[in-house]
Amino acid sequence: MLIATSPPKRLPKGSISVYHMESVSLSATPTTFGIDKIRVHTNDFHLRKLDLEKGWEGKPSRIKHGSTPEPWNVTGEGQYLTEDVWYNNTGEAVVEVSKRGLSVHFNPSTLDHEFELTNDLERSWEKVKRQLDLQGIQWNEEGARITRTDLTKQRVMEHPSYVYTNALGLVKGKRMDTRTYGSNAVEVKNTQRGLVCYDKTLQLREQKNVTTAPDNLLRMEARWTSTKAIGALHTGLHLTNVGELVKASTAHLEDCYNKFLTNHVFRMDGEQLTLDLVKEKETLEFYIDKYGRQGVSNYLFSFGVEKWCEAYGTLELWDETLKATGIERTTRWRYVNRMREAIQTHNEVMRQRGQTSPTMHLDHLQNTFTSRIHV
Repeated sequence: MLIATSPPKRLPKGSISVYHMESVSLSATPTTFGIDKIRVHTNDFHLRKLDLEKGWEGKPSRIKHGSTPEPWNVTGEGQYLTEDVWYNNTGEAVVEVSKRGLSVHFNPSTLDHEFELTNDLERSWEKVKRQLDLQGIQWNEEGARITRTDLTKQRVMEHPSYVYTNALGLVKGKRMDTRTYGSNAVEVKNTQRGLVCYDKTLQLREQKNVTTAPDNLLRMEARWTSTKAIGALHTGLHLTNVGELVKASTAHLEDCYNKFLTNHVFRMDGEQLTLDLVKEKETLEFYIDKYGRQGVSNYLFSFGVEKWCEAYGTLELWDETLKATGIERTTRWRYVNRMREAIQTHNEVMRQRGQTSPTMHLDHLQNTFTSRIHV
């Protein structure tokens, strides 16, 4: 049972904070957030000129023997286009034109740096538009749909990245499949959205021969891979076109990222969670009926800290269970604080012994990658 992997709901200021499972020594290396990839598509475009000297290449159409390929478009200079796709990857964005429309995809962050993240969409988008103009493309920007958006957080971690990817491999996302790729990457996804967590340092060294990235740089990319998923109110970015994305605040985008991880990656199915809460409420009521004022203490004693963490995962969930039994707020607060202190003491002892567990690393991932950076 992975209830321990269920993160807390967002709490208002002053509410119960989530306990931390690992050392706070990483405060000197803050988590960063940015936009990693964008893909837009439109059918409303016109190719003024297909200049092969500017990098255009065509993929021939597959036609039956003896047939003549039919043109699907004509340039401003009167050149008929019969190839399946014309593409240009010589600029900062990869551009494709076909009978299905114009597709443009680029990575705002890598336009500026090999591995640092950026939130400056307006500047990178202006670069892309200048590129399209130089490549002879006229298009309707307002009507362009976003068909993919990747939002990313990364951080230098205390342990090697495989420690965290192995822990994340235990998670069963909400209506998503989990797949692992070696020991340094794990993916949780469905056909509309997903998350990939991987060792960015290793990827840079092996695939791009970049050796300047710090060790243990862990990246978690949340991906929305369709216009419908991006526009979704509760699970997406609430955006309908590229203009809205460019103008969206960093705080809004990060909030969507955090909600996706919290509600769809680091949690069990809602029905299963409700059933477990009912069971624990009944068990807690049994202890209170039998031991009176010592009922909660005896209930906690029967668990031990590690088993309690596996059952609850968050202090908020513990508070909700106490509340369901009718315990008043001030008394609940005392029990919550007692558990927080017990967890902190337990973790300190575990660190002194040099012992860790996948549950501890999983909880650290939640706290690190779902904590708000931008307001």
